[in-house]
Amino acid sequence: MKVLIAGGTGIISSGIVEMCVTKKYEVYALTRGTRVERNVPGATYLYCNLYDINSVKKVLVNLEFDVFVDCQTYSMEQLAIMLEYLSKKCKNLLYLIFLAKR
Repeated sequence: MKVLIAGGTGIISSGIVEMCVTKKYEVYALTRGTRVERNVPGATYLYCNLYDINSVKKVLVNLEFDVFVDCQTYSMEQLAIMLEYLSKKCKNLLYLIFLAKR
């Protein structure tokens, strides 16, 4: 299984990356690269700005995935952008959504 995880170095997402690597999945994590100390050996880290869809498109240009796990979406606007693009790149989408109250 080929898995793409957004925000792969946070507290929750790094645990998901580690679990997927342990299960022998092919794991890719989209990250800014600011917490490399949380990188999990066996995962591939793709560095981009998750809030800039052109940056995301650039690192995912020739890649497709079985599942996408998003731990990085915090607004409805960002959710709409990511769904539009990643629904074409991934067979299944899983969102862990943390929407801030205004």
